[in-house]
Amino acid sequence: MPDWVGHVVSAWILCRILSLKYEEFNTANIVLVMIGSILPDLYKSFIFFPDLKNYLMIIHLPIGTLITAGMLSIFFIDKKRAFLLFTLGILTHYFLDMLQMDFSGGIFIFYPFNWYQFTFGLISTDNWYFTLLILGFAVLVYAVTRFIKMKKKF
Repeated sequence: MPDWVGHVVSAWILCRILSLKYEEFNTANIVLVMIGSILPDLYKSFIFFPDLKNYLMIIHLPIGTLITAGMLSIFFIDKKRAFLLFTLGILTHYFLDMLQMDFSGGIFIFYPFNWYQFTFGLISTDNWYFTLLILGFAVLVYAVTRFIKMKKKF
């Protein structure tokens, strides 16, 4: 999945489904999960700041992303909830990244405790069909959840 669209939409799908059972997944909280789903890819901003490349690479490791989420959650009133919502988005990001065929060997998912790189290797990094599949599934989830929520009102 070579784009942020897949990460953001996948996080939205998960939250939309969870919103049927849990009231915590309102629109504002879903946005935090969606932001969390692109936090690991903030390291790609080194394109604009090439001198910072080596410093920004830590953000794509789980420990670096969790530290970033912790720093961002400081700006919210309910810090714990914001951190947990960011973390849910981060987990969806890493799950989707692990589905990719990674030529570098995978993700250092257990770093700094283990240097083992992990990947399922199911989806090519240049495969846009998966993104289209996710978008189609999002439309289906939206229609079904909207129908269920409207049915609950009556």
